[in-house]
Amino acid sequence: MFKTVLAMAPPQGGGYEEGGGILGFLPMIILLSIIFILIKVLRKNRITTDEKSEHGWLPVFLLCFFLGGLGAHRFYVGKKLSGFLFLITGGFVIIGWLIDTILILFSSFTDSEGNVITPGNNSGQVVVNNKTSTTDQLREFSKLRDEGVLTEEEFQAKKRELLS
Repeated sequence: MFKTVLAMAPPQGGGYEEGGGILGFLPMIILLSIIFILIKVLRKNRITTDEKSEHGWLPVFLLCFFLGGLGAHRFYVGKKLSGFLFLITGGFVIIGWLIDTILILFSSFTDSEGNVITPGNNSGQVVVNNKTSTTDQLREFSKLRDEGVLTEEEFQAKKRELLS
């Protein structure tokens, strides 16, 4: 009876064969990293715009630095497919994360529309002084009333609202 129990016991080392477990995925992850790098190199001729991205540089950098292995920065800029690949492979085993960090630091990282993300982007910042004066708003409403867009009653209601 003892012989059959011993024959059924798993082999030493937890039952994993050579190259099993997490190390079994390493060749696939390395292959994905190489494909990712090749795509980056081959896409140098892609059309990029001269416009700055609507995504702020600082949020993208912070997401990449702290959650880059999960692809958070790629999801944030709209690159959902590569974000998903980063998520399931741990940022292509840190290689893709390192590449993206360098690209962001040197302002070469683009969003899903090809717009470059640069430190000068103002998105995500609160604009404090964006209010127009009450007088300017009244002039605008008066012009709309004169053009027939607003009725006299609508103009008076807007005027009371602004002056209260």
